[in-house]
Amino acid sequence: MRTLFFLLFKLSSKLQRFKAKVRGYYFSKIFKRCGSPVPRINRDVIFVSPQNIECGAGVRINPRCYFIARGGISLGDNVIISACAQILSSSLLVENGLVQRKHVHKPVKIGSRTWIGAGAIICPGVTIGENSIIGAGAVVTKDIPANSLAAGVPARVIRSFGSEK
Repeated sequence: MRTLFFLLFKLSSKLQRFKAKVRGYYFSKIFKRCGSPVPRINRDVIFVSPQNIECGAGVRINPRCYFIARGGISLGDNVIISACAQILSSSLLVENGLVQRKHVHKPVKIGSRTWIGAGAIICPGVTIGENSIIGAGAVVTKDIPANSLAAGVPARVIRSFGSEK
């Protein structure tokens, strides 16, 4: 009986990986640009305006992520986006402290080899440099330089990874 459960578990996990590859292939045809290998996109990922997404090679998007790409989203190579993260390139306009009924679209750029932690929110107009880590639950409202660890609400750089010479 134990062997049967083990085999079913292995089969289920292989099926999930296969489905993620199929979803990646499907969206690679819709995205503005997509690298090879195509991204792995897990279940329950929502894309608004996926035709405005540029995706590098080897990107992995985990379950329940949310993308609003009206202003454009660019993901570098080998980016990992953990579960429940949100990347927003569109927002409501705020003037004089009042929310207007008008949307503002600003592109979001995420550099290569960056890891976005679970539940993180990336706001419109943000650029995250390559080799960076965004902590779980962080709200990124300003640019994050390359080789940085950022966390908190709002996110701030808490460590920089120096280039070794």
